[in-house]
Amino acid sequence: MPDQVAGANCFLFTQHASSAALCNPSMPDTASAFSLGCYSASSFLVKELNEYGLAFTKRVLKNSYFGGGYRYKGYHLYNSSRATFFFSRFFGSAFSIGMRAEQFTLRQGDGYGNSSIWNFRAGTTVRLSSQLFASTFMGVPLKKSNSNNNIPFHFGGMYRFSEVFSWIIESEMSGSKPTLRTSLRYKPSHRVEFIGGIGGSPLSSSFGCIMNYGNIKLVIATAYRPVFGFSPAVELDYSSPIKK
Repeated sequence: MPDQVAGANCFLFTQHASSAALCNPSMPDTASAFSLGCYSASSFLVKELNEYGLAFTKRVLKNSYFGGGYRYKGYHLYNSSRATFFFSRFFGSAFSIGMRAEQFTLRQGDGYGNSSIWNFRAGTTVRLSSQLFASTFMGVPLKKSNSNNNIPFHFGGMYRFSEVFSWIIESEMSGSKPTLRTSLRYKPSHRVEFIGGIGGSPLSSSFGCIMNYGNIKLVIATAYRPVFGFSPAVELDYSSPIKK
């Protein structure tokens, strides 16, 4: 996703079509009854590391959402994919939970075969005050695999100074060392929002913008890492409004 390209922009508090399906399961796109999104990203402008994704979110009850997504990364000799389904529910305006099941598949050419692993992820988002939010989610592998056996844990907080400006800080633990990242969001109008972030290890910086055109949302972002270079990404979302 553009909001987490190269790990610099924060993504726990985003609400796009692909957010709950591929990132935080407790943060679906609550602004629409149905949303459909696709994205493309290139890690360090290397075509063998290109990534593509598709996801949707559907409001099924007043406070419940379900959806799914698919992500593909790599090329014909070495690639990985992730298929997911999720369910989210809001309990009032201050608390939400989300659960997601996903299958991760790694494919290797020249007769090396494939390997797969099932994961289950769960998360919560809490509104501590009118300005302060906290969110977390973690994953548990349902089947061990040598290719993807880490248990990721994410935790973050967002402080909204106003409707225009907010600050986010997040931590991720998917191995032996935690990764810290932070971002600032500036929304001067309903139609445009700017996001700038920095994250480590290794250190990376990023910048992106979100443009709203009625039911269409366009997200463009790029991240930069010393030595490796730039990692651009773009996402396009369509959403249908909630009928009142």
